[in-house]
Amino acid sequence: MIYSGKQDGSAIEWAFDDAAKTLTISGHGCMGDVLVSESYIDAEGNERQGGARKAPWDEFASIVERIEVHPDVLTIAPAAFYGFGNLVEARMPGVAIIGNGAFYLCKNLA
Repeated sequence: MIYSGKQDGSAIEWAFDDAAKTLTISGHGCMGDVLVSESYIDAEGNERQGGARKAPWDEFASIVERIEVHPDVLTIAPAAFYGFGNLVEARMPGVAIIGNGAFYLCKNLA
């Protein structure tokens, strides 16, 4: 099955193919911010302020193995793929800027 959507506030679209375990980012220009400033509960149950992540593709973070970014996408937002623990490959031919922590905790990405 393929799931898809558009990132709010940008010209970026995404699609996740669960059979191929591939997240495709398309559209043009800069990826919108995925960080929000509000309180949230961290993994240890502590309340924190700011830094929460709300990317539209978050629900697939534990499944994605490959990311394909189309050449017209110029930037990757900070923390965009934070915690994608099964990610092994990312192709980003047109990306000029990768935000801080975009691939943080992507332990299988070489």
